[in-house]
Amino acid sequence: MLKKLYKSSFLLLFLVSFGMVAQNNMVDEIGDLIKKGDADQLSTLFEESVTLSILDSEESISRQKAGEKIKEFFMKFPVKIFKQKHQGTSKDGKTFAIGEYQSENTVFRTYVVFSGDKIQEICFEED
Repeated sequence: MLKKLYKSSFLLLFLVSFGMVAQNNMVDEIGDLIKKGDADQLSTLFEESVTLSILDSEESISRQKAGEKIKEFFMKFPVKIFKQKHQGTSKDGKTFAIGEYQSENTVFRTYVVFSGDKIQEICFEED
């Protein structure tokens, strides 16, 4: 009985840890794509419909349209430095990541909200 409990606990701990590592890898991958300004590859990680906030505009749009708008943003404000600042889990269980995106003359607060292994929301706000 005790042996079964240990095995179950170990399995549960392993699965939770594996999920956290996978999520961390995804956050790192997204950070790398933002550093490169790779909107095409970044948009492959979006849900079919994504909430996109750039400056003062927020809208729920298709993956393709969001990719086009992110590409325009990257062209208008080419990244000089991108730093991941924080990541965590919200009260409703969604994973999020917060970063700082610096272009030549502007600094943006960036956050990304995940639904499973896809990006549900991405935001670039002037800091």
